[in-house]
Amino acid sequence: MSDEALKVKSGRGWEKWVHSLDHVNARAWPHRVIARYVHETYKQPSWWAQTIAVGYERVRGLRETGQRRDGRFVVNRSRTVEAGVGMLYRLVREPRERAKWLPGVRVALRSATVGKVVRFTLTEDGTSLEVRLESKGRGRGVIAVQHEGIATREKAELLRTWWGEVLDALVLMLGARWGARRR
Repeated sequence: MSDEALKVKSGRGWEKWVHSLDHVNARAWPHRVIARYVHETYKQPSWWAQTIAVGYERVRGLRETGQRRDGRFVVNRSRTVEAGVGMLYRLVREPRERAKWLPGVRVALRSATVGKVVRFTLTEDGTSLEVRLESKGRGRGVIAVQHEGIATREKAELLRTWWGEVLDALVLMLGARWGARRR
């Protein structure tokens, strides 16, 4: 987040936010307490309070980009695809369909909301996977993966690349299905 964009949205730049949070020793607080403090004290909307809290933690060396305060990393990737959320939901939720685009990945289903989100635990390493779906009009949608609990930055970078490749392959697979269906 640039200093200028932050000033426009929150009324102050990074230097003032860091000074204000240092003044109350926010460095010693957990993330949620920092975000709540910014939200309640400075009347910032929740999203901006989170953004400010994460930015402050990065400036103060409490976390790296893509890292949570517990030290673990998170990877986010998404693609717009030629498929509606109904088809995407089936591709994610149903094991046989999922195996077509995510072969060899063993998961335990934690929860699912039809047409919106599916959450898994990866059985190999216990990390968490959330797959969100969003409609972009008739026959188009967004699939977004959030893979959390990754132990190292190196593993996170490998997974960022891997998820990009997996989603690119899904785009191609759905494009082939779409083309065959439209003929």
